[in-house]
Amino acid sequence: VQYTALADVKPDPMLASIIDGYMMRLSEIMDTQIGTTQTPLDTRKSTVRSQETAFGNLVADAFRITMKADVGMMNGGGIRGNRTYAAGEKITRRDIQGEFPFRNSVAVIDVNGADIWAAVENGLSRLEDLKGRFLHFSGMSVVYDPSAPVGGRAVSISVADEPLDLKHRYRLATVDFLSKGGDGFVMFKDAPRVSVSNNIFVWQMVHDYIKEKGRIAPKVEGRLVIGTR
Repeated sequence: VQYTALADVKPDPMLASIIDGYMMRLSEIMDTQIGTTQTPLDTRKSTVRSQETAFGNLVADAFRITMKADVGMMNGGGIRGNRTYAAGEKITRRDIQGEFPFRNSVAVIDVNGADIWAAVENGLSRLEDLKGRFLHFSGMSVVYDPSAPVGGRAVSISVADEPLDLKHRYRLATVDFLSKGGDGFVMFKDAPRVSVSNNIFVWQMVHDYIKEKGRIAPKVEGRLVIGTR
């Protein structure tokens, strides 16, 4: 069977006109400004999978605040734009959907402090390999030692400026992929589900959070710092 190369196929003028019309309408939706960042943002793979970032903080904040949780967590592997934004740059829907191409939503689960500690350790366990399980936080801060053995890298964890209570119950807003135990987060798999974002995708939650604010200014503020025991 012989196939004609698509490059040699001449487009039908009528279909091409229809497609162009749809593309123009799509561009109007996708390229509409939803906000402006007053601080530079970095979503490069090497950054979001290795260190605290302003963009990661923005996303985790959107989760925690929108879902009225105690803590927000976003995995670096779910951020896929692999680009930078300059201070003063306009943010569009296309930008945000490009950052979150997966059909993930956000869930709130009921976990104890020990679960959070275990999740932090899992997030830090593949630092050297730039794995997507690396976490960004909201409502909490972590001191860690990257030179320590896997499973013992977290030095201290605080929630709402108080030391993490391993027995206390916390409401955690995170990507449903993690809440179901994905990427090694097995400590969340059987946690009671408090609420879901009614199938609102991650991109839409972040999109709406930015649109409501109009101007955003997230920054690196010491939510994840290197330290020793």
